[in-house]
Amino acid sequence: MSDSDRLAGGVGAETTADGARTPFLLVTWSMPPTASGSSIICRNLAKWFEPDECVMLGQVLYENHITLDGIEDHVRVEIPDTPFNWRVKRLFDPPVLLPMLVKRGLEAVRNYGLRAVVACYPNTSHMLAGLQIARRAGIPYFPWYHNLYVETRTNAAEALLAPRVQRYVFGRSERVLSINEGLDEYVRDRYDVDTVLLPTCLNAPIPDDAEPAACSPPYTIGLSGNMNFTTLRPLQNLIRAVGGDPDYRIVLHTPTPLRALQQGLDGVWAPNIELRACQTQGELIESLGRCDMLVLGLTDTPDDRMLLDFMTQFPIRTYEML
Repeated sequence: MSDSDRLAGGVGAETTADGARTPFLLVTWSMPPTASGSSIICRNLAKWFEPDECVMLGQVLYENHITLDGIEDHVRVEIPDTPFNWRVKRLFDPPVLLPMLVKRGLEAVRNYGLRAVVACYPNTSHMLAGLQIARRAGIPYFPWYHNLYVETRTNAAEALLAPRVQRYVFGRSERVLSINEGLDEYVRDRYDVDTVLLPTCLNAPIPDDAEPAACSPPYTIGLSGNMNFTTLRPLQNLIRAVGGDPDYRIVLHTPTPLRALQQGLDGVWAPNIELRACQTQGELIESLGRCDMLVLGLTDTPDDRMLLDFMTQFPIRTYEML
């Protein structure tokens, strides 16, 4: 059974006798052609559906973009980004974004005859917007967890609100979708909710093994993905270790703008850091292959949070690194 068939036939949305599948609205914080995060996951999923079966609603973030790679004809309803600084964005985004997302989402449901809503976490605004769209339209709602929610809230205000938001979402969901087996098992057991595994679609053959190239100075360390509040501390530690050392080069394959990176890192920066934008998966894999070492940006606290990170949130970019 394909991943698209799981979504169409396994979680409350029906497949008709002639093979047609339920058209749905896919609500996501970062939408193609954004160059990382949920955008890539959603692009890979959408490729399993015809353009009239999957309509996207979300935001196109940052300046660096990827190719649409097979979803050029899919409808993508874009909401403008908000101007808030990244430090307060998670708190001030919801009251500004929610009305816009709900309005445009309901228009899309009516215009394209959509009969279900799938809303991606990680982003509170879009997860709640998907729920409001589904309730007002009278159609099923499926939150699709790419990461944990309550367990990853580091801001005090968010940590207080997150359990209430999650209970609200779970209580009004048709089913909860999760992106990998570890996350699926944890959410099902920890919160006693009915889950369905909707794994990441890779849409590409596994490449043949190849001998790594011999190291040549400077020793190149590569990172990949959106640099946000969950990955900045590991990057800070790496910069403190080898930043400014001419024997090393740090290559960041990320769409995150330089100014936002430097703000988030609290001034921790070095001249031997290079930002590299790749438009296609082939370009990214080729660039990663030229690095001498690849680093995953995971929680680096020596406690249960690190183990939970590995069990449930192992980054999707790991596949490209491997």
